[in-house]
Amino acid sequence: EEEIRAALESMKDNHTDVSLLELLRPRGVRKALLVGVSLQLLQQLAGVNTLMYYSATILQMSSSAGRGGCRAAEEAQEDLAIVGESAVALANLEGVTEICLTALVALAQLVGAFVGMALVDRCGRRPLLLGSLGGVVLS
Repeated sequence: EEEIRAALESMKDNHTDVSLLELLRPRGVRKALLVGVSLQLLQQLAGVNTLMYYSATILQMSSSAGRGGCRAAEEAQEDLAIVGESAVALANLEGVTEICLTALVALAQLVGAFVGMALVDRCGRRPLLLGSLGGVVLS
């Protein structure tokens, strides 16, 4: 605890005012900032976030729900239809199907993240970045 206090005091004593332009003066800093901003811009323009946000709607509109969606929701819909429950209960089950479809997409993203981490350890960031950038350009 005393070491932390001493370190904080020494940081306060060594504090100097540095402008943003001084921080961006080294060429390596500017290059790293440009690469980072460019990658973030490319991700936004590629629409991956939008695809993930609307994945349940997209899958539902492509009629994937009828071909192997959430089995529990489908069985519950059949049971309610047989019993003759209201349309409100059936509409609520549509939300369950959407959640199941979104969970499948999220699971695929999770698996992809772990595969990506393993590949980064083996191949390195640069080859993976250039390969995925080539795939984005081709698509």
